[in-house]
Amino acid sequence: MQLIRMKKNKLTAFTIQEMVIVMVISSLLIGMAYFTYQAIHQYYFIYKRQSEEVLEQYRLIDLYEEDSERAIYTSKKQAENTFTTDEKTIRYIQLEDMIIREGCY
Repeated sequence: MQLIRMKKNKLTAFTIQEMVIVMVISSLLIGMAYFTYQAIHQYYFIYKRQSEEVLEQYRLIDLYEEDSERAIYTSKKQAENTFTTDEKTIRYIQLEDMIIREGCY
């Protein structure tokens, strides 16, 4: 009698081997997704920094052109350009790794 009752109450389930295989595949997919996210995140910050540097260079070029167009008097000494208008004097000092813009009123 008990044998018959056990067969009637038999539940369908996954074996331990099937569960281990699913866990391994899931772990691999999650690991790949994490490292892909990390790489994309890193490339985003590199791209952002480079974009900001290029934007800063374009801003400097625009300012330089604007100052030179407005200037009444211009002078150049070695690594220094000076633009003088009615209101102010603007100096561009060129160093090895940067350009400094100074406005004197």
